[in-house]
Amino acid sequence: MKKKICVIMILLVFFNYVNINLIVLERKDINEYIILKESAELDNLLKKDDKTLIYFYQKDCMACNDFKGILNEVIVDKKLQVYGVDLNGSGFNYSDLITKYNLTKTPSVIAYKNKIEEKRVEGTISKERFLQFIED
Repeated sequence: MKKKICVIMILLVFFNYVNINLIVLERKDINEYIILKESAELDNLLKKDDKTLIYFYQKDCMACNDFKGILNEVIVDKKLQVYGVDLNGSGFNYSDLITKYNLTKTPSVIAYKNKIEEKRVEGTISKERFLQFIED
């Protein structure tokens, strides 16, 4: 009888562990940023006088995938509106984006204010560094 209870307890712990991991993995696939689909959307967005945050990334970039969790968390916590651009997206020309926005690394987040680049962060950064970037 004790063996059965022990086996049942082990199975329950195992299934709970698997469920928690599945939930975490599922959450990582959610984007809190608004994905732009083509160059015209990006161009129109940057014509506005508002402060705008653009997140340039690549789906197959490990640093981008790591940063995505930080970005999503900060977007939710700070109630930010951030626009995402996949450099390899079908509505964009990779070379044009790299040249036009002077991109040297992904991920890159560029802050625009009154149609002018105000500041940027590139590459892997911590949550603290990203918060500092947002608040400066």
